[in-house]
Amino acid sequence: MGQSSHFGDNRLFRQLMENFGTITMNNLYCKIYINTALPRTLLVNFIAKTCHGTVTLRTISSTLFQIDVITNEEADPRLATSSEDGFLYYPYYLEIDPQNSAVESNLYVTAIAGLLRSFWEQGATAVASCDFEEELPRFVSKDQQTVTVVSTLPNRPAGIQLSLPVSGVSQSLAS
Repeated sequence: MGQSSHFGDNRLFRQLMENFGTITMNNLYCKIYINTALPRTLLVNFIAKTCHGTVTLRTISSTLFQIDVITNEEADPRLATSSEDGFLYYPYYLEIDPQNSAVESNLYVTAIAGLLRSFWEQGATAVASCDFEEELPRFVSKDQQTVTVVSTLPNRPAGIQLSLPVSGVSQSLAS
C-alpha cells in the first residue's frame, strides 16, 4: 500500500502549483482610474489613437482589448487628492477586457502598461486596479519636466526608475 498524502490526489495539487501565477482569460479584466480635465469625448479619442482602435460611443475596440470609458459618479476633486485611495474619486475610469480568448496575456499586459505610460506622458494621473497590477509600471511622481515610473515589467529589473519627458500636445491630459 502506498503512502497517504495530506493533499489527497497529488495531481490536483501539482496542477494548481503549475498554474499558480499564470494569467488567464478570467483575470485579465483591468480597471484604470484617470484624473484629467479633458472632456470624455477627447479622452475617448486620445485612447483610440493610442490603442489604434475604433470608437463606438464610449467604447474603443482594438485587436487586443475592448475599453469602456466611464464617467465616475463618485468623482470628487477633494477626495481625489486628499486620501490614500483618492484614485477611486478620479473623474473617469476605464473598464478593459480582452477582445477575445485568443489574446495572449503577455501582449495584453504590455499594451495596458503602454496605455498607462501614454496617460502619464501627457500629464494625467492614471492608476490600474487588476489581478496583474504587480506586472505593470508604477507611477511615482511627476514635475513640470518628467514623469518618473518604477518598472516591474519582465524586460526591466524591478526598481529601475525611468524618466519620460512630458510631450506637449495641443490639449494636455493634465488636470
